Amino acid sequence: MNLVMGAARMNRANFTFWGVLGEVVWVTIYVGLGYAFGDQIETVASIAGNFSGVLAAGAVTLGLGFWLRAAIRSEARKRISQIH
Repeated sequence: MNLVMGAARMNRANFTFWGVLGEVVWVTIYVGLGYAFGDQIETVASIAGNFSGVLAAGAVTLGLGFWLRAAIRSEARKRISQIH
């Protein structure tokens, strides 16, 4: 955002105000979540681990799907070129 705001020629006072306000919001959210779930750290870690596994499986599935699609298209192009 620093580069975007510099390119937009935002003045320093506005940039600093909104930057500080944004940091206060994020810090409040992170500290609040830590306070709320601090006593359940094992449960949260387990859920996060399961979620990262789901994300990894999804990424592998998407990668294999794109590879399969490319292979099918390549084979179809070969068959078309053999016909002509």
